[in-house]
Amino acid sequence: MAKTGNGRNGAGKPTTGTFTGTPAERLVRYWRNSDRRFDELLDETLDAGRQAVLEAALDKLREEEQPEFLDEVETIAESVRRTDAQGDDMIATLFWLAVEVSGDLSQPPAVETIEEALDSTGLLETAADTRLLPVWLEPEALVYLEAADRRTLLRRMLDSTDAALRFVREGDLLADPADAGTRLVGVVGLIEEEAEAVEAAGEDAVPDFLGLARIGEDGEPELDPAEETRIREALTRFTAAIQGADPRVQRCEPAGGLNDLLDLIPRPIGRTMANWRNSPPSSTWRATRRRTPW
Repeated sequence: MAKTGNGRNGAGKPTTGTFTGTPAERLVRYWRNSDRRFDELLDETLDAGRQAVLEAALDKLREEEQPEFLDEVETIAESVRRTDAQGDDMIATLFWLAVEVSGDLSQPPAVETIEEALDSTGLLETAADTRLLPVWLEPEALVYLEAADRRTLLRRMLDSTDAALRFVREGDLLADPADAGTRLVGVVGLIEEEAEAVEAAGEDAVPDFLGLARIGEDGEPELDPAEETRIREALTRFTAAIQGADPRVQRCEPAGGLNDLLDLIPRPIGRTMANWRNSPPSSTWRATRRRTPW
């Protein structure tokens, strides 16, 4: 799916000129000028875990610029380009499942069943590799997962399941298994796609796992009605397969990125970089951002 373009000036521009200043100042200048060096500097900042630089950059922006900047930073934080063991050019991205559960969560989610269901229903048809972390995650704890933390989680999942499990446990991100009643929890996964396939969607493309989007006359992503029908039918089959394997699951659907999952939390909760957010609570299973129609 095509991005809206770095910064407030539209699509990315070729690298021109030289900007000086602190990393935060350069991030802001690159972003405002739609300079391709923004992505490179942002990746360096994220991989170094320099959340303070991102905070400083956000403080230098006008209030009306902050939501767009933060959305772009957090989207990029959850995706990274790399060369795999076979030498293929790949894009690895975190994706999140929203799961409505009821009952004891002392046993982990049936990730193998979920992966098989995703594969059999064609929901992630462009994926070269997909794997899920076998733990239930607490959405209210995930609220505090900043952009640099998201990149760290992505890197840990690329390293190994054990490394990712240590990260979520040390970060107190696990859902409390003793909580009773019906509630929303999250499951995080990693999807790898061939970079060539992602870029076929456009020069500034980002992964569109479900193949949902096309670009309308106004330049904004639109849903193909036929594809939306296909996805809804696939989701019904997907949820039925998960419920058959785990009676605790009332509903299970791909939410998209972490921000899509957080939009489903039934009340607004402040975040360090996102205290400008005051979106209304969502009482239905839908994503309000880029990727999903439900």
